[in-house]
Amino acid sequence: MKKQQGFSIVEVIVAIGIGVILMTGVINIYLASKRTYQVNNEIINFQENARYISSRFGEELRMAGHAGCVDTFVRGLTFISGDFNTNAATFYASPVQGFEYTSSSDTPNPSLPTGTAAPAVGALNPAALSNSDILSIQYAGSDLTEINVNMTSPAVTLSLDSANSQLGEIDDGDIMVIADCNDANVFVATNDPASDAAASHDNPFIKSFTRSEEGLWPTVMRFVSNTYYVGQNNVLYQRNNLTGQTVRLFDGITSMDITYGVQDANGVRYMNATDISAENLMNRILIIKIDYTLRSIDKVETASGSDYTERNFVSTVVLRNQGD
Repeated sequence: MKKQQGFSIVEVIVAIGIGVILMTGVINIYLASKRTYQVNNEIINFQENARYISSRFGEELRMAGHAGCVDTFVRGLTFISGDFNTNAATFYASPVQGFEYTSSSDTPNPSLPTGTAAPAVGALNPAALSNSDILSIQYAGSDLTEINVNMTSPAVTLSLDSANSQLGEIDDGDIMVIADCNDANVFVATNDPASDAAASHDNPFIKSFTRSEEGLWPTVMRFVSNTYYVGQNNVLYQRNNLTGQTVRLFDGITSMDITYGVQDANGVRYMNATDISAENLMNRILIIKIDYTLRSIDKVETASGSDYTERNFVSTVVLRNQGD
């Protein structure tokens, strides 16, 4: 009978050592693959959020200052006296308003319209993140309807086209714009236009709006004013300045820095909101550049542990309704 021999201690130790080395390699490959997957997944999320921000700001900023066919850069919007307090009229008259937010204790910052006349809104809630900029955008939205009878005086009620399906979107107390290609007046509706097929207003316009020689009726639009800011919880918010309603857009933004391009003799000069306001150039802005930082929602595994990852993005928008 043959003598059976097993593995020696040395052979077992060598085999275990080789196994440990192989397992370590497999584990390292797995961890590296996991980290790569997490990083690539976060990059995809960053790109999707960056596209969203670029699209969101781009669409609204290109509408800034819009009031139908009237050139608001040359003529401006006229806010009807008595419908708006001075603070509100001044704030809304600028297609864009920028603020350098430096302290979370500022109340309110930005100085949004307050008072007894419409509208009456206060500070940002949730509070804004300190050292992150704030941007407000004003414009007349898409045409809701037209008037269909010439005004006989600036004080008469507007007769509206009742066949327009969007007439039902106008409610009592809404802030509206009536515009032809020469003037645009902003006023507060004091009735329910949907049921009356008319829009009454307490204070007279600057003129009687009538059908043009080309046969075009003045249009009636809803006035829009939205403020965008980063909250202290790293959330991008949109606040409707007319109602005070705040909407949570998405999580994971840690800062937003905005610069404004103004045309001068030497080309485009970029300035921050404080300098723009000091030189009274808000109505001369041609380009807005938004520099923002996005942070991953979850921590990403690294060789030294786990941590959040961040990416910086820049969106540049050319304003349509500004400039010479």
